[in-house]
Amino acid sequence: MSEDTKRPAIRELAGVFARDLRKSDSGRTSELSESLGFLFAEKAERDTRAEDFEAVNARINQLIESPDAIPSKFRDVANLADLLSGDPIPSLEEARNKFYQDPKVAEVVTRTIQKAAKEYTAWANVNWTYPSLGTPSSGALIEGFGAFLQTLHGKEGINRAYVMSFEEVLISERPDSPLAADVIGWRMVEEKFSFPQELHQIIDALSQKYHILASSVKID
Repeated sequence: MSEDTKRPAIRELAGVFARDLRKSDSGRTSELSESLGFLFAEKAERDTRAEDFEAVNARINQLIESPDAIPSKFRDVANLADLLSGDPIPSLEEARNKFYQDPKVAEVVTRTIQKAAKEYTAWANVNWTYPSLGTPSSGALIEGFGAFLQTLHGKEGINRAYVMSFEEVLISERPDSPLAADVIGWRMVEEKFSFPQELHQIIDALSQKYHILASSVKID
């Protein structure tokens, strides 16, 4: 573990991811590395995102405690609850501890971030329309946490189910979060029709708020 064990988990993980990406694939993920480095250094940006991230995960945990009562707009939360067999999502601090205890977890998470950065270049690259330099880091955090959960439980499909679940809850219950501003541009607009219909109006409203053109074409 890092010598500075008092570091907030989000700062520690951001620093580790930035370092590993620079070492392994500096050409393809250099801007994401820059964003992670920014998140590592900027307390206000980091803490706000970490607080909202933990709040969304806590809400998902609350929902999966009663899977039969999960609203249809949180369709993927119901799927995630089934995949996790009712187990709660760990905190960032717990994830950090596991990250250092199990080299396989660290390897899979870093590899997943690299893969996602190549496939979803919109969020991996710094864009002048983003609310801050830290915006691409949100993609790394969400995708990386999904990979962590899938590795932890050893079940295919958890990564995708977690990412979808997180975004469904985020835009529904914390639309003013900087995380919502982050995700609406680099993924949700392009995949609008992958989300439950009840959320389409929210996606449209947020895309207008952040001046992002929502897709009118269904993506299979």
